Amino acid sequence: MHEVQIQDHQEDKSERRNTTRHCCYRWCKVETQGIDPVPPNQRPHTRIWDNFTIWFSVSSTLAYLMIGMLGWQLYELAFWQAFLCIVLGNMIASIPGSIYSTLGFRTGLRQMVLVRYSFGYYGGKLISALNWINSVGWMIINIIQSAQFFVAMGTPGQPSSLPLWAGVVILAVATWIICLIGYKLIHNLQRWLWIPMWTAFGLLFGLGLARYDPNRSVLSYPEAEPKAVMSFFGLIYSSTALWPFAAADFTVRQPTTFNPYTVGMLSYLGGVLPTILLESLAFVLAAVWVPEHLEKSGDSGALAADVFAPIGWFGQFLLVVFAFNAVGHVVPSAYNMALTVQTIVPWRRIWALATINMIIVAILGAFGAEDLVRILQIFLPPITYCIAGYNAILLSEHFVFRSRRKYNIESWNDPRQLPVGAAAILTLVIAFGAGMLATSQPWFIGPIAKRVGDFGVILSLAFGFCFYNPLRYWEKKIFHR
Repeated sequence: MHEVQIQDHQEDKSERRNTTRHCCYRWCKVETQGIDPVPPNQRPHTRIWDNFTIWFSVSSTLAYLMIGMLGWQLYELAFWQAFLCIVLGNMIASIPGSIYSTLGFRTGLRQMVLVRYSFGYYGGKLISALNWINSVGWMIINIIQSAQFFVAMGTPGQPSSLPLWAGVVILAVATWIICLIGYKLIHNLQRWLWIPMWTAFGLLFGLGLARYDPNRSVLSYPEAEPKAVMSFFGLIYSSTALWPFAAADFTVRQPTTFNPYTVGMLSYLGGVLPTILLESLAFVLAAVWVPEHLEKSGDSGALAADVFAPIGWFGQFLLVVFAFNAVGHVVPSAYNMALTVQTIVPWRRIWALATINMIIVAILGAFGAEDLVRILQIFLPPITYCIAGYNAILLSEHFVFRSRRKYNIESWNDPRQLPVGAAAILTLVIAFGAGMLATSQPWFIGPIAKRVGDFGVILSLAFGFCFYNPLRYWEKKIFHR
C-alpha cells in the first residue's frame, strides 16, 4: 500500500527534479531529495547495522561527559542514585526515537513530515519552528564547547594562538560540508567516527583515574534528597530526548523489507549504550580526581589538556580529536534543520537552506561565545517539556489512531486530507504548562518542583497521553480526518 502511494506520487515529479538539479549536485553530489517521500526504488541503503553505528557515534560526545560530572559536582548524589538516574533516564528517553526510526523506512517520510499526521499541515509548521530553534541552540552550545579544545592546545599556561571564534568557524564549516552531501556521507562517517572518539575517551578516563586523590572517594556523599535525584534525572532525560525530532530522517533510504523490530532495537542500543557508559564513568572521574579549579571553570578543554599533558604531542592530537567530536554530534541536527526549514518554507534548494542555517550558527557561535552559552543553557531546557508532549502525541497517534500502519502517503502535503491538528496543539500547550509547574530552573521554580524536584518531564508525558487521546477522538469525530 505504502509502496504504491509513494511511487505514484513520485512519477509526476521525477522529470522535473532531474531537470532542476544544480550543477553543484552533478559535480559534488549535493543532496537534492528534500522532504519529498522516498520511493522504494530509490532506497539503496541496505546496511542495517548503520542504524546502530549512527546513534552510537552521535551519542559518543563530550556533552554527556560533562552531564555525568554534574551528578557529583552540582547535585551531590550518592553513586547508586546517580547510576540509577543515568540508566533509567537514558533508557526511557531513547524509546520514542527508536520507534520513529522505524517509521522512516516504512513510510519514506521525513520526521517533520510525519508530524503532520497528528499536528496537521499548519500545526506541523509550528513544531518545525520549535525544532529549528531547539537545534540551533544546542548546536551553538556543542560547537562552542568543542572549540574550547582548540583553545586548550599549545603550551600550558601560555595564551592560545587560536581564538575561540576561529575554532567555532572551523567546526561550523566542517559540519556544513558534510551536511551538504547529506544522507550517504553522514552514515559513512558515523560508521567509523566512534573509533577515534572512544580511543580518546579511554585514554582520558585511564589517565584521569590514574591520578585519583586518595582522600576522595566515589562513595563520599551520603544519599541525596529526592529533589536532587529528580532534578538530575530530568537533566539526563532532557539531554537524550532531542533525537525524536530527527530519527526518521536517517532511515528513509532503507528498504521496506527490513524488520521494524530489528531496526528499532539497533537504534535504541546505539543511543543508550554510549550515554550510560560516558555519564557513569564521568561521575566516577569527577568524584575521585577533578581538581577544584577545573571543576569551577566549566572548561572541558582545560580539563582534557590537564589530563593529557604528560603524553606530550599525542595529547595535543587527542585534543584535536575531541574538538572535531562536535562535527559528528551536530551533523545530524544540521541535516535535519535544512529539512525542517523546507517544511515551513517550500524552497526546494535544500543545499541553500543548509548553508543559511550554518551561517547563522557560525555567526552566533563566533560572536556570542560564553555569554550566549549561558543564555541558551537557561532558555533551552524548558523546551524538553514540549518534546515530552510531542512524544506523547506522536506515539498515541501511531499506536492508537493509526494502528501502526495507516499513513496515507498521498496526503503528506495536502492540508485538506491531513488532520486539523487542533487536538495536538492544545495537548502540547497543556503538557508544556504542566511541565512548567514542576520545573526547576535558575530563573523559575514551579510549585511542584519546590516539593519534589524537577518533575516536569514526567508530568508533561502524563498530561500529553491523558489529554491527546480524548481530544483526538473528538477531532476525528467532527472533521473525519
